[in-house]
Amino acid sequence: MSSLIDLLAETVAQTSRPVSDDDRAELLVLLTLVEQQSADETLSPTQERRLAIAVHALAFVRRMRDGERLDDLGPEVFAEVPEERLRDVRQLLALYCTPRAQTPSETEVLLFALHFEAARQSTSALDLPA
Repeated sequence: MSSLIDLLAETVAQTSRPVSDDDRAELLVLLTLVEQQSADETLSPTQERRLAIAVHALAFVRRMRDGERLDDLGPEVFAEVPEERLRDVRQLLALYCTPRAQTPSETEVLLFALHFEAARQSTSALDLPA
């Protein structure tokens, strides 16, 4: 997990807000939960997909810490993701947020769910016969 966080830190090092020690600690917790969820679902995200999730996770942990919230999205966007996926992501984010006395927005749930859906689709594509 630390190698993914190191890659993320290297990727954003030259931005206005590089990865801090606090970010690393929070990312370790959240990305461990994400990796466990991926393993439970037998997903094999590519390195690029893992980095995309890590970038979102970095923004997410910062929003949670800073008390920021994303704008709500319309219900038509949620219709694109299976309810089971949204439920699983709500549970995952609750494991991260509840000990911190925080609640993720439904927009955050949707965005993480979309990452898992993309990983599921790419994993399924790998299983197709040649």
